[in-house]
Formats: sequence, C-alpha cells, structure tokens
Amino acid sequence: MRTTISSALWIGLLFASIVLVGGCALDRAGLGGGGDGGRRGVDAAPGDGGRVDAGRPDDGGETDAGRDAGGETDAGESCPPPATEVCGGGDEDCDGAIDEGCECTPGATRACGESEGACEPGEQTCGGDGTWGDCEGAVGASAELCDAAMVDEDCDGVGNEDCACAEGETRTCTSGSCTGMQTCDASGSWGDCTGLGATTETCNGRDDDCNGTIDDGDAGCEAETGCTLVRDRGSAYLLCSESGAGWSEARAACPMGYDLVTIDDAAEQDFVQSQTSAESEGEWWIGLKDVNENGDYEDGEWTGEPSSYRNWKSDNPDHTGQCAMLVNGEGGAWDDKGCGGSKSFVCEAP
Repeated sequence: MRTTISSALWIGLLFASIVLVGGCALDRAGLGGGGDGGRRGVDAAPGDGGRVDAGRPDDGGETDAGRDAGGETDAGESCPPPATEVCGGGDEDCDGAIDEGCECTPGATRACGESEGACEPGEQTCGGDGTWGDCEGAVGASAELCDAAMVDEDCDGVGNEDCACAEGETRTCTSGSCTGMQTCDASGSWGDCTGLGATTETCNGRDDDCNGTIDDGDAGCEAETGCTLVRDRGSAYLLCSESGAGWSEARAACPMGYDLVTIDDAAEQDFVQSQTSAESEGEWWIGLKDVNENGDYEDGEWTGEPSSYRNWKSDNPDHTGQCAMLVNGEGGAWDDKGCGGSKSFVCEAP
C-alpha cells in the first residue's frame, strides 16, 4: 500500500514538472498572449503596434533599441519633444545646432565704443534673449572745440581742425599805424583788435585815430603846410609848389613824420609824376642826394629806406650837382643839379 502511494506521488510530481517546463517553452515560442505579436505583457500597452517596450528581452531574448517595427520613436529617446530654441547653450529644438539665431551667449561681455581722441571704450553684456545690450560706460564723440589743449573731441584723429586759433591764444594786430592785441575766442576765431591807443588825428605822418588812413579828417596838414595832400598805396604825399626852396631847406620844411620822397618803383614814379604835373611843370626835389660826393648816388643815399629804382634822363647823372630832381618837362625823368635854388618838392609819409 505504501509502495503504491509513493509511486503515485512520484508520477504526479513528474507530470507537474513537465507541465511547468512546457508552459515556459510555449511562452518563449510566442504564445504569451496580450496581442502584441509574441512579446511579453510588459510593453507600454497591449497591442501597441511596436512602440517602445519597457526594456525586457522578448522575441528571442532581444532588447528593443528605442524603435519597434513601426519605426516610431520610443519613450526612451535622449532628446525630449522639440521646444523653441533659447540662447542658453543647449539644443532645445533638437536640430543638432546649439543656439542658432543667437548673437551671443547670455552673460557674455565684450568691449564697445571708440578709443580715439577723447573717446573711451565701454562694455556690452549679452542679455537673456541672446542679443547685445547697450554700451555702458563709453565716452562718445562730441562737437570739436578749439581748445588750447588741442583735444580731439570728435574722435576723428585730428584736434582743433577748422580752427583759426586755439581759445585763449593771443597775437599782436595792427589797424593803420596802431598796434593792439587780439584774443582767440571759443569758436576758434580771432577777436577784435583792442588796445590800439587811438587818439585825435594830427598832421604827423601817422594814423593817430587807427582808421587806416594817414593824416585824414581834422589833421589839418594842408592848412599847416600850404601843400596839397594826396595819397597812394598807404602813403601820404605833400606836394609843395608854392614854397620853393633849396634841397636842404625843402627837406626841413617837410612836417614831422614826413621826408623828401623816396621812389621805390615805376608805379610810384608814375603816381608822383602825374600828381606834380597837375600842380605845376618844372623841377621837383626828390629825396636822393650824393652824400658821399662820388657821383654814384648809391641805394642807401635816399632820405628814406634804400631803393634801387632809378629814372635818370639820358646821359645822367652827369655829376653837375649832388641833388636829384624830377623834371616834368622831361617826362618826369631825373636830373642831378646843385642843391641850391628855389624849387618845388615832394614830402612823403611814411
């Protein structure tokens, strides 16, 4: 009886083992159910048509690589669903490019502005939107000043361009025969000529009132001398035809500031000749004298500044005298005569 029970027990255990082993084999052979084409029931959902499994081996022990037969991306892919790209160093839109369309990386800085002349550079910081912000701390260009320091305010590499002078600069100036001072203003232009010391005009061969004209207005030269006052090229001339005198007396008769005329060029010769001819024909003393008595009438023997101009008539000087005169009867040519007699004369200033 005991033997019969033991035999039956062993037979039951053997049968159960066979059933168990067979079931596993059947499941591995694709009979696991769930409608998933033979995969185990650990897929994300029954009948998922090949979507991502949970990573357990099936189909003969192979693990899904993130894509099933349908070719769709499984939930285990490394890139999340595409999002709008932001400028933060990542590839949010999953196109393989980082921060495309961004000028810069947020928080980055760079120098900006100019470093020429008075200009100084500043700094820009990249904002969260990937664009550069304002240039902070920079000193920009400004209108050019005509300053004494020659600063290049407009940062073009040149200081004080288009300025006639630098502000505060001074120089001497003249008006007529007067001397004054000019000061440069902020616009780079010279101011008025000041400090001229203008006074009432008198007959002295000077421009006392600093108006640019010698012995004009109330100077009274003609009344004082009895001569005719004419002017040319900044000089004043007294034509004295009524008070004839010898050369030395004529020179002494010229008022203060005047002396016998020194003729410097052909233009002055023509002017003096035309003016004296209008007064009277005849001979007029001029300011040339053979002081050295050698007959040469050297350039330095004029009463005024030395002059090399000469207008002698033919065969002159003939050394018949030491003093030169302008002869209107000879077309204004010069002759040398003795220094005495009574002749007209021309005084000049300056």
